[in-house]
Amino acid sequence: MPHSIVLLCSALLAISAFLPCARAQIAPAYAPETEIPAFSAWTNSFEPKLCPVEEGELRPKDGCAVTQKPQSNALIRVRFHNPLRKMSAILVLRSAVGKNPGLGLEIDGLRARFLSIRGKQTSPIGGYSRLLSIWGEEVELVVLQLGELALAQLYQADRLNPTHLGTVATLKAPMGPGELAFLKSSKGLRVMSASSRPACQSSFAPGDRGPDFVLLFDANVHPRERPGIAWLENRPSDERNLYRFDAPGLEELFCEQQTPAPIDFLTELPWKYLDRGYMLQRNLPPSVTPEGALETDLSYKDPKMVEQFLRQWAQRHPELAQVEILGKTHEGRPLVALKVGRHLQDPAGLPVFFFNGAHHGSEVISVEFVIDLLGELIDGRQRPEIARILNEAIIYALPAVNPDSLDAFFNLSNRSSRKNRRDVNHDGQIDRGEGVDLNRNYPFRFGALGRRGSQNDPMSAYYRGDKPASEPETQAIIALAKREQFTGSISYHTGAIQLLAPYTIDGVKQPEPNESWSIGEALCEKIPAHPEGRQIAVARKLYPVDGTDQDWHRHEHGTLAYILEGAIWAPKELEKRKAIVETIRPAWRFLVERFLNGPSLSVQVVDAQGRPVKAEVRVLEQKMNADEHWTTRCNDGYHHRYLDKPGLYHLLIRTPGQKDLQKEVEVLGHETVKIQLPSNARGQARCR
Repeated sequence: MPHSIVLLCSALLAISAFLPCARAQIAPAYAPETEIPAFSAWTNSFEPKLCPVEEGELRPKDGCAVTQKPQSNALIRVRFHNPLRKMSAILVLRSAVGKNPGLGLEIDGLRARFLSIRGKQTSPIGGYSRLLSIWGEEVELVVLQLGELALAQLYQADRLNPTHLGTVATLKAPMGPGELAFLKSSKGLRVMSASSRPACQSSFAPGDRGPDFVLLFDANVHPRERPGIAWLENRPSDERNLYRFDAPGLEELFCEQQTPAPIDFLTELPWKYLDRGYMLQRNLPPSVTPEGALETDLSYKDPKMVEQFLRQWAQRHPELAQVEILGKTHEGRPLVALKVGRHLQDPAGLPVFFFNGAHHGSEVISVEFVIDLLGELIDGRQRPEIARILNEAIIYALPAVNPDSLDAFFNLSNRSSRKNRRDVNHDGQIDRGEGVDLNRNYPFRFGALGRRGSQNDPMSAYYRGDKPASEPETQAIIALAKREQFTGSISYHTGAIQLLAPYTIDGVKQPEPNESWSIGEALCEKIPAHPEGRQIAVARKLYPVDGTDQDWHRHEHGTLAYILEGAIWAPKELEKRKAIVETIRPAWRFLVERFLNGPSLSVQVVDAQGRPVKAEVRVLEQKMNADEHWTTRCNDGYHHRYLDKPGLYHLLIRTPGQKDLQKEVEVLGHETVKIQLPSNARGQARCR
């Protein structure tokens, strides 16, 4: 989440007092009555250089300044100018004194960790913590050392959108007095200002508390709850009490000296500790309204909750809904879909539509888009427009394509990977950076753009996998799509406000005319202004990409397949979430109704005995430019197809071993055409 941060003056005079330009909103808040300039050796800004070491200790020198009043327990604040937007530095927070090592902090690109320092020799204290990408030129670091506990928080210091980049902590920090200095830094990095104050001499404004983290205590330890300290849960698996803290709360606890020290840190919080609504609902069955409908909007949903909702709908309305397990993930979770319609036992001839969420497990509101449409379908079944959809179509909904990653987002870290949970280095455990980006893993033009469209580095967030359709999640969707040949599809995502129409991949020529674009424009007109301040519009891509689901669906079966980027991020607040979900809601209905109303075609091809035949169906008025071959469905011989506009169309039917057939049809709305092959046809591709 973004956090406002202190805006400090960019220059220091050698003997002037250290004053902020404006009141801060960062934790710990800047306190002018206690914080003093940390450096005495420079005027204006300063580019760090290698600090000299004399007799095993750091010594001040021009360009390598030290604190005026070293403290063993203190807060240190440093503002950097970072023009290259890549940060690499080692700060000496506490220099070595006698036999005691000093404390340092290493920032290396998107990683940070604490160090033990003796002279120029460094050794890590714990592992790296991951940081968000540094995209601006101003970065601020706030470090709090309280005995052996040290906490560092890094911020993007943008005036309009300040952001918490990450937190790193250790419970084994060297103690004792020392000096602040720089051991090394990347080219161009400049220190703009710095301050420090002793611990337990701070004052905090109510809005200046900053990002949370979690401390783990023994089960019999119970810190007093107050602002900045809140109990989360008792974890039976290891008999630990978990409390949520912010930096002011941590300092207050330390200064009271009444509670035993924590035994561990969680600096990357799982979503469950950030979202109180989810914590209240996660172990409860779905709530039911007085009218008998499931309440879908009380909280975000993890994979278990998603499955509960789907099974509840199927149990309560077996005439409308049926659970289908499409496959299993690497961690053994089921891929649970719900099939909805009035003709589940005899769906022959009906178009099938596919709606899915959470290809990327961190995109939690995409799950809510799918759950919401299921609620509209089932609980709105008496409304005439919904009753028609249930009677004339089949809906497949898969709210969580990537349940392993979705579960990790809720229970391990809200910065968990967008990827699935494949153990790519085969060491028996899933590290944070592992996995495959499922929406780079589909077979159409897999890896065609090289590193522009996806990545072959297993630790990249956009790793495509070692081969097309290597993942159980993509394999399950591909198998379902080959069986059902979806007429239309929406894959819900977050990160932007945009409707992406196929083909997304660079270099693939669109059919002419391209009905996906004209229908996409009409779909966008049905969606009102977005609560996040955007108006949705159709586009081909957000950035170069290959191996996506929508391009595969489109090329393989002619599916009118869209990616709908429905939110920039997932708000915790209930009303904000509901507003976004309601805004995106019209998309699925428009997609289905546009086919049912037309202009569109349903073409069935059968043999002389009326048995379904697999045949290629071409509309001669539409030019195919990417070697597409769209065929009828095996189970009933149907091919369903959107058309760009009403008019007179000419169909070409092609089956192996038989002369091509042509048929003329006038399409005003939705038209159904049945084509029976002659009795002397040879080599017919009947479905088995």
